[in-house]
Amino acid sequence: MFAAVVQAVNSVRSAIDAGQIKFYEPTDHQEVFQRAETKRQPQEPHSQPDVENFVAGKAYALGFMAVDEARDAWAVDPWDAQYLGVTVKELSLAMKALRANGLLQSGARPDYVRPTDKLLAEHSSRAREEATLTRSKLSHSSPPAKDELMKEVQRALKQHPTFALVVLDVDNFKSVNDTKGHLGGNVCLDKFIDAVETVVGSRGRVYRWGGDEFAICLPDFSTTEAVTTAERIRAAVEQAKAGGEIAVTTSIGVCGSDRTDSKSPEEFFDFADKAMYKSKHTGKNCVTAWPIGTKAASPLPSQRNRRSRTLELDSRRF
Repeated sequence: MFAAVVQAVNSVRSAIDAGQIKFYEPTDHQEVFQRAETKRQPQEPHSQPDVENFVAGKAYALGFMAVDEARDAWAVDPWDAQYLGVTVKELSLAMKALRANGLLQSGARPDYVRPTDKLLAEHSSRAREEATLTRSKLSHSSPPAKDELMKEVQRALKQHPTFALVVLDVDNFKSVNDTKGHLGGNVCLDKFIDAVETVVGSRGRVYRWGGDEFAICLPDFSTTEAVTTAERIRAAVEQAKAGGEIAVTTSIGVCGSDRTDSKSPEEFFDFADKAMYKSKHTGKNCVTAWPIGTKAASPLPSQRNRRSRTLELDSRRF
């Protein structure tokens, strides 16, 4: 019986890693709860450095982040061995290697360790570096990053049960440049970007893929949720008055994986782009979702089956 509990817990851990489980804010109310896939999926064998990184991360999280003062963490945990697909001996070797490098020290029991200040310093500096690389702030001088965007779309389509791409174009930006010059245009773009990033926050990532064209990757968003967020962005841009007396708004297109079976990043982007152009040519300052012309299209059969194995977000997330 206890072995079944271990299996269930590790199945949840694996489902979280695979993006099959989504987390909600305490104030959210979900209308639909669905089961995550509980079958254990084959996994690539972990190298010894991978195991060492896992043990170090666990010691850092439990030894520093979860408590006010440093405490012991269970390094050689059979549950972790099953989760990682390694042996208890490999966990023990990882623990010893980390101790030899001064990142861990012996705990009160043989299989327990206590993180050192050296481990804290390494993890803190690594976190800052990763944050700088993945969350570098956009500005008018940021170069277009379409190749990077396509890679992110491809990764998200593979790793997340649902995914939405939002494409934005700055309305009337040419008028700002013609009237106020490039300096005025730069100020306009920076205000536009600030308005967009304030709404998106940590829920997604904003890319610049052209002069006044942007895209947002929203992992774990359905089309409905992405449209709701896009409407918030549209309103925020309108209220920001980035162009001063010139009305600067945004035309937005949305494509969600629950409305198409396409797995091609280029085609997925093209769908969102076409939806954006529909907004552009029907009055601007509005949001259009793909497929164009559908008000509340249901997920395609294959998408519906896939989503039945995941926990579904409801449309009131935002």
